[in-house]
Amino acid sequence: MVNALPPDPPDFDESEDEPTIFDDIRVVDFTSGIAGPYATMFLADHGADVIKVESPGGDPYRASPGFETFNRGKRSVVLDPTSDSGRNRTQFLARSADVVVVDVPEGRAMTRGLDEAALREANPSLIYVTMPPFGERGPFVDRPSSPALIAAVSGIMADQASYSGDPTYLVLPLASYGSAAMGAAAIAGGLYARERWGVGQRLEVSQLAGAAALQIGGVLSDQVPVMAGGPSPMGSKGFIPVYRLFQAADGLWFFVACGTPDFFNRLLIAIGQAELAGDPRVEDAPWGLISEESRELLVPLLEDAFRSQDRDYWLGRLQEYDVPAQPVQTRDEYFDSHTVAANDMRINLEHPEYGWVEMMGVPLNLTAAPGKARRRAPRLGEHTEEVLAEIAAARPAVGRIASREPGPHLLEGVRVLDATSFIAGPTLPRHLAMLGADVVKVESPTGDPFRQMGLGFLGWNQGKRDIALNLRTPEAQSVFHRLATEADVMVENYRPGVTRRLGIDDATLRDLNERLIYVTAPGWGHDETMAGSPGWDPLVQARSGAMHHQGSDDEPVFHSVPLNDIMTPAIGLFGVLAGLFHRERTAEGQLVELALARTGLAIQAAEFTRIEGAPSGGGFLRGGIDFPGPDAGQRWYRCADGEPIFVEASSQHERATLISTVGVALQSAQLAAPYGEPACSAATESLLTAFAMRSREEWMEALDAAGVPCAPIYRRAEAVQLPHLIENGLVVEQRHPQWGATTNYGLLIQPSITTGRLDGPAPGLSEHAAEILGEAGYDEGEIAALAAAGAVVLPE
Repeated sequence: MVNALPPDPPDFDESEDEPTIFDDIRVVDFTSGIAGPYATMFLADHGADVIKVESPGGDPYRASPGFETFNRGKRSVVLDPTSDSGRNRTQFLARSADVVVVDVPEGRAMTRGLDEAALREANPSLIYVTMPPFGERGPFVDRPSSPALIAAVSGIMADQASYSGDPTYLVLPLASYGSAAMGAAAIAGGLYARERWGVGQRLEVSQLAGAAALQIGGVLSDQVPVMAGGPSPMGSKGFIPVYRLFQAADGLWFFVACGTPDFFNRLLIAIGQAELAGDPRVEDAPWGLISEESRELLVPLLEDAFRSQDRDYWLGRLQEYDVPAQPVQTRDEYFDSHTVAANDMRINLEHPEYGWVEMMGVPLNLTAAPGKARRRAPRLGEHTEEVLAEIAAARPAVGRIASREPGPHLLEGVRVLDATSFIAGPTLPRHLAMLGADVVKVESPTGDPFRQMGLGFLGWNQGKRDIALNLRTPEAQSVFHRLATEADVMVENYRPGVTRRLGIDDATLRDLNERLIYVTAPGWGHDETMAGSPGWDPLVQARSGAMHHQGSDDEPVFHSVPLNDIMTPAIGLFGVLAGLFHRERTAEGQLVELALARTGLAIQAAEFTRIEGAPSGGGFLRGGIDFPGPDAGQRWYRCADGEPIFVEASSQHERATLISTVGVALQSAQLAAPYGEPACSAATESLLTAFAMRSREEWMEALDAAGVPCAPIYRRAEAVQLPHLIENGLVVEQRHPQWGATTNYGLLIQPSITTGRLDGPAPGLSEHAAEILGEAGYDEGEIAALAAAGAVVLPE
């Protein structure tokens, strides 16, 4: 099956008339592959002149359909870094830029004349963004890298729930996608700081940091033993009996996401088991349902119930009772859906070679100056002469120079109101706190429902202050309005219509404060048919094809990494920083629209690229249950000491070298046979036996010496203890009054001048209420009156 011609005309528009956020910004992009080009795509979508610099051989990722998405709207220049003239032109081009982006460690950048010092001497206001795979410091800096190798080191691969308890190869390049969104935010943040203070600086976002960003809820505590690895009781269907995949009578799969006690009780009513709500075995529902006793009660009960009727019946019944549930679909089904169309997330562009290319739209909406895909991706060297002529005639770019010294932190003095709950909403303000913003979390008197998640809540809410307001009272709404008049950013993720009822909607607050950046993040975005449906991460995983394509023909796989819940705030961080940059220039606030439904495509951006005449689905990798890797040369193996290692011999030379190093009687072609084929199984058995003969340390030494890409596989609890991650500033240790000494991933973006910070752990419920109200001008008597009226909670 091949992709047919799309019915609609191409969305190809090179008009320059509409205002854009970055319309006079030049970004020179020296990166290749996924992470760097995807980061600069966000800038191109919002008007920046992004110049992609390639060697004569071109970006190797040109072979992938995803190249067309990540490089849309850019210009391509070919320069030979091995020649003197090529190096000189490279440096002249970089010196003409507002932003330079590289994806290699400083030592390698220096050999190309692209190190920060060399470029800043001629261009002091330069924003220099570096996205090295493993960071700039530590023993892993010069190791071979790929999304899979980074997933191995960072914990993504080992912590995926599975039937076997073994590491799982995830078919999505998650580390690259995570670092792309954070890299885009770093660029926007650097431009904002330069616009505000006139300072150029270096900002580092390693691809290891991108992997860490996707696991920000994985907090460790000295008060809580680390859960032992091993098989998951329900395999890769889910860990909680009421937050997992189910199969209906017709063999079709769907996901039920009862993430609150109310949803759990509604589920029991829907299946005719309301009396179970009082059973002591389920008193801690939903997140406390981790005991064998509760599983033995609920798993067979629910599986038998759902196998009694077809999927459509159950989806209808669960919707009737307001129980969050969605079908498992393929990517093509999601791409064809009303949800995607309603959010403008399917576009097509004319292409001189392919006829047309379809891809995702812009993953967020900056309403003051919306982004769009302005041009197709360039052909290799298409704009070389044009760009070189421009730089020969132009002066180096300089930012607006302010009259005061830069603040100590990138978002120093920025006040954020955080009216969010669960994961996706709170994580965006957490990132803003990381960059120095004063974040005030506003909760209901009963608190964020995900306080029940314990350590996870600490990760998603680091560095904030807290006040609990009953926004159903006019007194609390008045407090919120007063806070909003002094705020720079407001973030909410209520279902559509709720903020209007509470008096904290965009129109109301921006009438009070026209400079406000108001971020809204409803799960399903502009899909009016889904307005009343909860938008939880696994529901978008299910509908968007992520679960189906990881499990392939076996059964769907629930990703342990909350793909959409964590990618959405990373995209939102770019949106807020771009909005602040725009406000510095125009004094104009705006509405920033996010949606998990949009992110369902953004976290699979390459995989949603469609080219006329290409195989349906783009030929991207599909997985399976407990998927070990695409072939025997690219998968994990267990060593003699029981420790796992990931090997990535992807070329013929690397496969031949692996065979000779390990000492097995195999042919290179056998290692390239796809997973599931007899040749792959035979080769895997030989290599499993061989790797079991030596320790991981011994194999790492041997494979490194031979030049075979490999990496140790760590669980997240191990990764945060690694000296390499600590040396790269990716780990933060904090003390919490309830949870003791905690450890988590920390500073994901690292500016060199306006530095990051995470001053404190997640706050207690309304911990800072009196302090926040006092700052807003309320005296002690007024605060007491608010508490007496039930408008605010004052901690004892």
